[in-house]
Parts: sequence; C-alpha cells; structure tokens
Amino acid sequence: MQRLLIDLEVLSPAERRDLANALLRAAWSAALEETRIMLLDLFLDLDPELPPCEP
Repeated sequence: MQRLLIDLEVLSPAERRDLANALLRAAWSAALEETRIMLLDLFLDLDPELPPCEP
C-alpha cells in the first residue's frame, strides 16, 4: 500500500466537500461489500443444501 498526501488548504470548499464525499462513498462501499460477504457466508451455513454460488 502506498501513502497519498493531499494538501487540503489548496482546495476550495467545494473541492474539499467533493473529496470528503468521495472518501465516505469508498468507505461505505467497502463496508457494504464486507457485510454482503458475511451475510452470504451465514446464509450458506444455515442452508447447506444450497448450490454453490458461481462468480
């Protein structure tokens, strides 16, 4: 993983808002993906007769 540094002082208020929204969307998307996988694993554990999921 690499580090990314962003100087927020050179951004306008609208650009800072857009950046904050983009970071929140990325974090929310990652959380939803992890939750979806966890729920799918739980569902498969509860019903072992389900056919395997294909990607």
